[in-house]
Amino acid sequence: MTAICGVDPSAAFVPVLIALKFHPFIAISTGMYLTTFTALSASIEYIIQGKMLYDYAVYAQIMTFMATFIGIFFQFYIFEKTKRTSPLLCAISFCGISATIAYFVFVLPRVIHRVDMGLNLFKITGYCSN
Repeated sequence: MTAICGVDPSAAFVPVLIALKFHPFIAISTGMYLTTFTALSASIEYIIQGKMLYDYAVYAQIMTFMATFIGIFFQFYIFEKTKRTSPLLCAISFCGISATIAYFVFVLPRVIHRVDMGLNLFKITGYCSN
């Protein structure tokens, strides 16, 4: 379901863990593991259907690997400078809000346009109908 909707389970679990008074590092790390398994299951589904673009997948994996280290570095840097977790929570909130706004500004109009053109974006594949 996550591969279809594009909503990661960590988007729901991280705020809940923080509300339950988990340390933000633990909550974020848990969210990262959830994201890993979600991406792995979506990748397996694409491989089974024969739709995996391997050159793009390798490129995306390299970029994700580099961005992860940059994100971890800045996360620890901000925490060490401020000795508070609130700037991290603000940064996470900013990223989530920015992604939501970007979806409505860039993606949703394209989907609506394609549906108006008559393209069937949501169809059951042969894999699902068996």
